[in-house]
Amino acid sequence: IDCQLLLQQVQQHECLYDPRSENYKDRTARVEAWDSICSVMVGDTWEDMTRTEKANVVSECRAKYHSLRTSYARYLRELKKNPCSSIAKKKQWYLAEDMSFLENFITTNKFSVSDVVINDEEAESLVVEADFIDDASAEDEKFPPSMDQPASEDGSNPQMRKKKR
Repeated sequence: IDCQLLLQQVQQHECLYDPRSENYKDRTARVEAWDSICSVMVGDTWEDMTRTEKANVVSECRAKYHSLRTSYARYLRELKKNPCSSIAKKKQWYLAEDMSFLENFITTNKFSVSDVVINDEEAESLVVEADFIDDASAEDEKFPPSMDQPASEDGSNPQMRKKKR
């Protein structure tokens, strides 16, 4: 994939990167934008392609753009974090200029890893708790009743009867 051509095409479709764009939340507009981009990327053969082939090309272009955007965000974050660091002294990232139109749309704020861990732990405890509750309800069906439970009038234990579902 020609990254520079891809970025030039994405830049022409604000609905793909600008949340202030009228069509940013319009799924149809976004799908049409990617179709337009891919038709330029592929060239004349786009019209001859099957729907599956077109979907594969769109998927590949979207994945490449996502990867480039992530790399650019990392590049900006490093520059912002340490403007005097080795990354700032090194040669500029080769696509930095081509991606500069995204600079106002990429946030370089950090998030706390501890928040993620806490949330994962909470989610895990909820899953464990739910499993425990499910296991507890299944316990009644797996084990026979204890001897201290009274039998019914016909001599059988009511918990031993099969439940009608």
